[in-house]
Order: sequence, then structure tokens, then C-alpha cells
Amino acid sequence: MSPRRPEYTFWQRFLTSGWRFAVIGGIVALCGLGIWGTTKLRIISDPAGMLQTEDRQLDALAEVFGIQGTDLLLVLHAPNSMLTAERLGLLQQLHQEVAKVPGIRDAYSLFSLRSQRKFRRYVLPLITSSALEPERLESTREHIRQHPLARGHFLSEDESSTLIVLRTEEGVSDVRSVQSLTKQLDAIIARTVGRHEMTGVVTGYPVVYAELHHLMERDQYVFNLVGFAGGALVGWLLFRRTAAVLCVVSGPLVGVCLAMGVAGAWDIPITIINSSMPLIILIVGYADAIHLLLEIREQLADGHELPVAITRSCRQMALPCLLTSATTAIGFGSLIISQVGTVRHFGGLTAVGCVINFCCVMTIVPIFVSFVGNHVARLPGQTATEPFSRTSRWAAVAVRRYAWLFATSGILFTLLGGWCTAQLRSSNRLADSIPAKSRAYQTYLLSEKYFGGAAEIYARVRWPEELDLESPEVVQAIRIAEHAIANRQVLGKPLSILDVVSSLPGGFDGTHVTARHRREMQLFPPELLSRMLNESSGEALVAARAPDIGVDEVQELIGAMREEVATSLPAMSGIEISFVGMAVSMTRDFQQLVKDLLWSIALATVLIFGLMTVLFRSLRMGLLSAVPNAFALLGAAACLYLTDTPVQFASIICFTICLGISVDDTIHYLTRFLRMRREMAEERAAIAAVIRVGPAIFVTTVVFLVGFGTVMLSPIPVLKTFSWLACLSLVLALVGDLLVLPACMLLVSRWHLSGLREPANKLGSEQKVTDGY
Repeated sequence: MSPRRPEYTFWQRFLTSGWRFAVIGGIVALCGLGIWGTTKLRIISDPAGMLQTEDRQLDALAEVFGIQGTDLLLVLHAPNSMLTAERLGLLQQLHQEVAKVPGIRDAYSLFSLRSQRKFRRYVLPLITSSALEPERLESTREHIRQHPLARGHFLSEDESSTLIVLRTEEGVSDVRSVQSLTKQLDAIIARTVGRHEMTGVVTGYPVVYAELHHLMERDQYVFNLVGFAGGALVGWLLFRRTAAVLCVVSGPLVGVCLAMGVAGAWDIPITIINSSMPLIILIVGYADAIHLLLEIREQLADGHELPVAITRSCRQMALPCLLTSATTAIGFGSLIISQVGTVRHFGGLTAVGCVINFCCVMTIVPIFVSFVGNHVARLPGQTATEPFSRTSRWAAVAVRRYAWLFATSGILFTLLGGWCTAQLRSSNRLADSIPAKSRAYQTYLLSEKYFGGAAEIYARVRWPEELDLESPEVVQAIRIAEHAIANRQVLGKPLSILDVVSSLPGGFDGTHVTARHRREMQLFPPELLSRMLNESSGEALVAARAPDIGVDEVQELIGAMREEVATSLPAMSGIEISFVGMAVSMTRDFQQLVKDLLWSIALATVLIFGLMTVLFRSLRMGLLSAVPNAFALLGAAACLYLTDTPVQFASIICFTICLGISVDDTIHYLTRFLRMRREMAEERAAIAAVIRVGPAIFVTTVVFLVGFGTVMLSPIPVLKTFSWLACLSLVLALVGDLLVLPACMLLVSRWHLSGLREPANKLGSEQKVTDGY
């Protein structure tokens, strides 16, 4: 007579009933909604747009002066001088053709300037139709060289390059439009100057961002595909059964699909900051799924029937997985305190994604396992985790012998990492966001080499209503702003409305703008004047091109100019000079981002370790749990200092991510330690927990390394930094959780129990500690 089957609980009966199909149908429907949401996703590649806070200075530039920050620069370069009849003729032809391209509102070049000569009542163009004739060419060259608006603005100092500034229509702001417009301009350049000894390139921030958008779009597919393939390979090497791998990947994949669907439905864009979000959600869920399936296999190996094995495993793994998901969600959720919208979205959505993934893993994996049955069980003689088990036993023996060495070394290393962290410098250069060898960045460097850069810094001069441009105080204030910029060698030549006045016939004494000057100024293109002067609001701009320099350099530059202006302006009551522009705005916003992220890390640290103190009901456990995580994060920060790598936004986000992830291993170790402490002495439990939980920690670390290592495939420098920094943090977290933390636990236990028992009675022989675990 066969043994009677045990009575199943409700959940065990559910795992053998047809209701599973209804749940799967609901999951499929949710996946459909998630896929629909992902079709709504959009990508933002503009660093200024993705970092911008509530500050509206850039908006004010657009409203008052019509400066949108979307200008394109067409740089023409010749081996020698551009001031030959042939090359000036080609410049004129190119100017006329690009001005007709749909999407281009205005084009400015040497041919847009007025000369300092008059014919009757008219001010002549700088380069007339007869100016390129052989007998007049030398005179034309001299006029160009002496013109206040030519050299340093439209003509390089060595006369080998010239510039055409292209102002785009308002509709040409999205990446696709910029890419299409750039292709048209490249075709015109090739057709016009391609057969001559000249080169022409189109550059500017929009061109660079379009290239960055293309790279990010490609990276989304590469990260997800390679990350999924790498995770599946790790799963296969671990489980050696196709059914087991499919069960493990099913839950995390559904979780990622739903999380990205939420992002699309809420119109949360993809940026450099959150481009790795799907990968993070995937590998966090994948690690939980591996822990769950390993436990199911252990239950099956102990002889339990499949429904019993599944429910017992879910019961035992629910709390550890919930804690790891909760702490990871807290780490990301702390980012919602940021004033930067994209960072808030990234933190909030990733936190929601971690919760969604926990629910998917704890629901989908058990249901799928119930269908495939014993096909997920270990094959006879399978020892896929044996290398990790051997390493864990070695770690336990090492901690047993050298506890003082590991504990003191870990604490000293952490303190050294803290000192190195305090010495770090920050940077937000364009070179950090785009490959140095990309065509877009190389063309950007040309504009920087010959004209100072594509970005502009503006001195904004504002005066009260009783003054106007003819007031000597206003002219003097504009001169002060010009001098402040001119004294900074790193910046390009300053350009202001006074340069326009100086270029007019009759000259300018440098102190008084007359009514005649005001009349003759109207002969210049109004769009060009409007970018320098707005008399109705009583404002003027002094512009200078800025190179691609770091945040610290820009901050020092702006500080020096403000100090110089402050010492020269106090007597001019009512006149204000401020410094604005994309470079200034991005520097300010980046500093705010760094400040917000540091606060978020501090908040996450307090919340996570406060939660662990409450859950473990021990202040000692809460404090000790901080040791391996501080060891990992400060150690990674020290490596930034030692490699002279500046802090970037991705670096700090990486620390937030790794804080949420690395604490997961700490939770698994401490949970196992508390469970084993019920069966043995505290010191022995500290060592035995390393042996029992070590293989699982090794496996999940490998999964994370594969996932984050995938980001190294990106050509974007800041993502490469994110990748190696994340991998390093995880390796240090592994060392901290399996060596430093157990050593600290062992020493604290010895101190706590000293005088109560002999150490030999508590710990037993080394062989007894390692046997059976």
C-alpha cells in the first residue's frame, strides 16, 4: 500500500490547480500594457535639459534676447589664409546656400557685416561685390582685419578659419530634425568646397547631442540584450538545466517590462542618468530569483514534494528578499529629494521597479516552477557552486585565524578612503559624455581651437529705467563686463553692442553712444542686434565663447569675473552685471545635483541601517552592518582619487546604486548569522554563516558584475566610469561581507562574551566549524 499523500495547504493546492492559468493570463495582460508603455518612451540627450533645476536663467535669455542655445556653427578651414579671392567667393556661395536650407532662420558670416565706410546715406557691406577683384583684394583684407566684429568672431586670429553662425527655426530642436539638417548641410559643404583645398564641418551643442542620442539609443538595446544573455549564461552555468534558467529569468524580465511601461506611461524620459535603469532592475530581480530557486532545489534535494518545496522556500526567502528589495528601493528612493527632475524620476521609478520586480519574482518564479516540476532539480552529482563553496570555506578559515588583521585593515582602509573622498574634484565636461574620437566631438574641438568653443558665457548688464544706451554709466558698465571677460585668457574674444558701434562710420570714442550711432545701428540685421541689446527691458549682453572645461574651472572663472566686476561697479547705483549662459547654468545645476545626491546617500544610509537596527533589534547589528558598505563605497571613492578621475554625476549615482545593492549581501549574511546563532555559540555562528551564505553571495555578485560589466561596452566615457566603479564597489562589498564583517562580528562577540566562557568552548576546533556547512 502506497504512503498516503500529506494534506496540502491552500497555497500548495493552488500550485497544483488550474487557477495558475488565470494568473498567467493576468501576467500576459500586464506584459501587454508594459510593452504598450515602452512604445511611449523618449530619449533626452541634452545634458543641459536633463540637469536643469527650477532656475530659469536660460529661459530668460530666450525671452529677452531670443537665444535658444540651438545655434549651429559651420567652420571652414584652409591650409593657409582664408582671405583669398577664391576662398572668400566660396564662403559667400556657401553662406547663400545654407541660408536657404529649410530649418535655418538666419545665417551670419563675414558677409553679414557692415564696413566703416559710407556711400551718401548708406553704410556699405564689409565685402562688396567688387571687393574681390585683384586690384581691391588687398584693401579688402585690411578692412576685414581691422573690423571690430571680424577677427576673433567670424575670422580666426591666424586667418586660417572662418565661421558661419546658423540660427535654426524653433521647430528644429529635436534630435531627428538636427540629424536631418546636419546631413543637408554636410552635403552642401561637400558640393561647394569639397574639390578645393578647404574643409568644412558643422558643429555646436545640437550636433553633439544628436550624436549622443544615437549612442544612447544603441546602448539601450546593447545593455539589455548583452545583459540578459550574460545573466542567462550565468544561470545556465549555475543550474545546468534549461527549465531552471527560464524560471529564473521569467520574473525579472516581466518586472523590467512593467517598470519601463510605467516610465513610458508617466512620460519619464531616458537620459544618461537613468539609461542603466532597466539593467539595474533586471539584475536586482535576477539575484532574488537565483536565491529563491537555489532554496527550492535544496528543498527538493531534502525529499520534499514540489508544492511543499515551493511554499517552504517562499516562506523562508520572502523576508530576506523583501529586505533586500526594500533597502535597494530606499537607496534609490532617497533620490527623490533632488531638485533635478530627471534624478527624482530615476530614483522614484527605480525604487518602484524594485518593488514590482520583488512581486514578480515571488509570484512568477514559483508558478513557473510548478509547471516544469522536477526539471529544475539538481542533476545527480551536479556541483556548480562547489568552487564558491571552497572559496567560502577558505574565507571562514582565514577569518578564524586572522580576525584582527581583517578587521583593523578594513577599518583603516575605510578611514583612508574617507580621506581620499574629501580630496576629490568634480567635473562635467562634454568630453565626459561623448567619445573623444567621435566625429561630433572632433568637430566641436575645431570650433574650440579657432574660435574659443561652441558654448557661450554671457555678461548680462541691466540698468534702471532712467538710463539708456546713450548714458555714460551704461557704456562704462558694458566696458567693465568686456574687461572682466577679456582678462580671462581661457575665454574667447568678448562681443557686445559696443563692438557694433565701433564698426560704424565715424568711429566711436569709447564712452558716448550718440543718436547717429543709434540710427546707423539699424542697418545691421535686427536678429543680430537683438542678441546683444534689448532697450525695452534695459539690458545688454556681452558674449564670449567658452571651451569645454570642468565644473571647478568654470566656477573659478565665474568667481574671478564676479569679483572683478564687484570692485569696479559699486559707484554705479542701479546697474547690475551677472553671468549667465549654458556653461554657467550647467555648472550651477551640476553642483546642485552633487549636493542633492550626497544628501540622498546620507538619507539612504540613515534609513537603511536604521531599518536594519529595528529589524534585527540590535544597535550593535545595525552599526556592524554599516562597516562592509562603508568599506566598499569609500574604497571605490579612493580609487577615483588614486586614478585622478573626477567626480561625475554617474559616479555619485553609482554610489547610491551600490549602497542599495551591496547592503543586500550584508542582509543575507546577518540573517543567516541570526538563524545559526540559535543553534550554536555566537562566535561559531559568525564563522559558519560565511560558509553557508558565501556561495549565494558569490553567485549574486557574479550576476551583478556581468550586468554592470555590460555597460563597459558603451562608448560613452561617463558610462564606462560608471561600469568599472560599480564593479569595483561590488567586489569590495564581497570582501567586506565575507571577510571584514565576519571578522568584526567575531571580535565583538569575543569582547562581548569575554570572561563568560573559554574561547575554545565557544568556537571549538577549526575542523568542527567548517564541517557540515
